[in-house]
Amino acid sequence: AEANLRGWRLDRSIPLMLVLMVCIQLAGVVWWAAGVESRISAIEARQTRYEATADTAAQRLGAIEQRLGCVQTDVSWIKRALGAAK
Repeated sequence: AEANLRGWRLDRSIPLMLVLMVCIQLAGVVWWAAGVESRISAIEARQTRYEATADTAAQRLGAIEQRLGCVQTDVSWIKRALGAAK
């Protein structure tokens, strides 16, 4: 019988207000964690949109660089043609 009394137990010596306050604090922690989780989800969604936008911008930049190369080639050709015409 002595071994059973050594473990943790709940009896009338623990005030009801203490139990109530621990439950309220636990509820507050759960509420806070839910708020943090929702903010993290929003940030992750925004990051996904930014990554998609960055990929599109990189593709557009590649196309612009290619067109610029063509324009530079045309300008060089025009300069040579004008130089030969003199």
